Amino acid sequence: MISIPISADQPLVSYRISDDLGIAIRLDLVEFTAEDVRKSLHRIFDDEQFYVRCDRLSKISHEYPGYENGAKLIMDLLK
Repeated sequence: MISIPISADQPLVSYRISDDLGIAIRLDLVEFTAEDVRKSLHRIFDDEQFYVRCDRLSKISHEYPGYENGAKLIMDLLK
């Protein structure tokens, strides 16, 4: 995944997925070039660890029913 944050919470999310989780490469909106995108894609496709980390995160996220928990919190709040 290539992340190009623009505004609002996107820079924080971009740092999280690139620097903390290692599942993305973050590019600067103002400074990135087509060559940066090309190099990033090659790095992602050539480095198996991107796939390994994404697969692990996917398995973890499927274990948690986030939408169900969110709905329950909203319903509890409305009561």
